Order: sequence, then structure tokens, then C-alpha cells
Amino acid sequence: MNEHRKHLVGRILADIRSDRKKKVIVDTDAYNEMDDQFSILYALCSDRMEVIALNAAPFDNDRSDGFEDGMEKSYEELLRLTALLPDGDSFPVFRGSRRSIESTSHAAPSPAAENIISEALESNE
Repeated sequence: MNEHRKHLVGRILADIRSDRKKKVIVDTDAYNEMDDQFSILYALCSDRMEVIALNAAPFDNDRSDGFEDGMEKSYEELLRLTALLPDGDSFPVFRGSRRSIESTSHAAPSPAAENIISEALESNE
């Protein structure tokens, strides 16, 4: 790694370790396994993170009938979870991709992906 990249990586790591509150988008297959609920609640309750969106990620296993069904189940789980919180309606929830990415040259568009792009372009960080 050249010196410029080392310096850049060092700055990024220092910022991550700093006490500055970080803007976070949580992208999760929340219905798939129980660990996601703990991670989501940790992020929502953390004084070091500002959750700006929750994205439902797809999954395909014995808990779903395919990627689209897995994403919809994760979306519904995120809505159930945020409904339990006093300020849960302040966290926007977006649907993720309805299918897997077939190749790096073929995107799988979704409201969640559009939100990630929009947030990144609008950010001054």
C-alpha cells in the first residue's frame, strides 16, 4: 500500500474510533436470525451512532420462499421492531432488493439502494 493510501486509511480509522457521532444506515435481513434485532437495537440506542435509515435485506433459506419473500419478511420485521420504540416512526424503513445480484455489472435496484446513494451524495462527511 502506498504512503498516501496508508495515510488515508489511518485518517478513516481514527475517525471511526473518535467520539464523533456517526451516521449509520443499518442494512439487515432482520427476519433471518435473532442476532439482527440485537444489533439494530444497539445501533438505535447508541450514543455514538445516528441511525438515519433501516434497510430490509433479502435472504433465501428455509425461513423464506426466495429472496423477495425474505426481504419482505425482513421489512415487516423492521416495521414491527420500530413500532415497539417510543420514537420508532422517526426511523425510515426501506425495502431492499427483491433478487440477488447476478453479477457486478447488473445492479439489483431497490428503494434501499436509492436511499443509500442519495444519503451518500447529500452527506458532507
